This record gives sequence, structure tokens and C-alpha cells, in this order.
Amino acid sequence: ISFSASKIGAYVQLDWSTATEINNDYFTIERSTDGEDFEKILTEKGAGNSSRRLNYLRYDESPKPGYNYYRLNQTDFNGGSESFNIEVVKFDGSKLFDNEASIEMKVYPNPTDGSLLTLIFSKLEAGEVALEIMTAEGQLISQQQLTVDAEKTNHEIEILQGKKLAAGTYYLRVTTKDNAAVISFIVNQ
Repeated sequence: ISFSASKIGAYVQLDWSTATEINNDYFTIERSTDGEDFEKILTEKGAGNSSRRLNYLRYDESPKPGYNYYRLNQTDFNGGSESFNIEVVKFDGSKLFDNEASIEMKVYPNPTDGSLLTLIFSKLEAGEVALEIMTAEGQLISQQQLTVDAEKTNHEIEILQGKKLAAGTYYLRVTTKDNAAVISFIVNQ
């Protein structure tokens, strides 16, 4: 149905959807800096056969400075493949956000045991901030809102708040009224 690439903080978010899948083995995301020579950067298992809409979400955690061209390929169990539209994202790579008041953030412990995760961030304008935890497949696990105090230069918040996550890779998305940033973390058990 669709394929899109969007700059989200320091990462590029890659979304695609299918209406049906027939003998679909896997998807491959390829990246290029010139729009001609592509390299494989991500692989995602397909559903095999499906007659319902499926949504996929992955992140390129190391985009290149300048223009990044992304292409989605789908490969069948018999080895046949098909390429879809190319999406372009310009990335300067110098900071998390494009404005001068970029935030700095980190999570600890990383890796975590899945019961405690603390976010520390600074250089964030006062106002409402949304925090979302997503699986590597894009499923929303948790979300919360907080108000940032203009008087504080550093903020620390416990993210999981008693939730226990299964082993795997997760993404934490921080969204303000003007910007968004994503950071990954790993749960080991």
C-alpha cells in the first residue's frame, strides 16, 4: 500500500504497509547516498500469506550526512523479488534536532533487565513532552506525558514505571510540539 521514510531526530523512520501478502518471505530496506548504488541495511520477515492489512516499522539508526535514498524490496519464498518507490531524506547528522535548542538525551541502564529504565535529557524548552516506547516492529508498548519545567536544565524520569518488558530491542520516542527524537535500548533477561 505504501512506503515512507521520515527524519525523526537522529534516526530515519521507515514505514510500510501491505494489503495482502502471497508467499512473502522477507522485506529488505536498501540505502544509497547517490540514488544509484544501493546497499542493504535492514531485513524484516514477511508474513508469508496474509489477506489483511499489515504495518511495518523500522529505523535507520545511522543515516549518512546529506541525502539518504531508501528503497523497499520484497522477496518471495521462490526467490523472486520486487522493488518499490524510492524515498529521500536529507540529514545533516550534526545534532538530534534541526533547531538550535536541540535536546540531549540518554537512557540508563542500557542494556536493562526490562524493569527499570531512566531517561535523562537537557536543553529542552518548557512545555508538554510525549514519551512513547515501541517494539522493534513498531508496536506501541507505553506512552506518557510530562511537563518540562523551564527552570530545570536537566530532567530525569523513570520510563517503565513498574512495567516489565520482554527481551529485545525497543525504541523510546520523545516528542515536543516542534520536534521528535528517537533512542534505542536493549532488554536482556
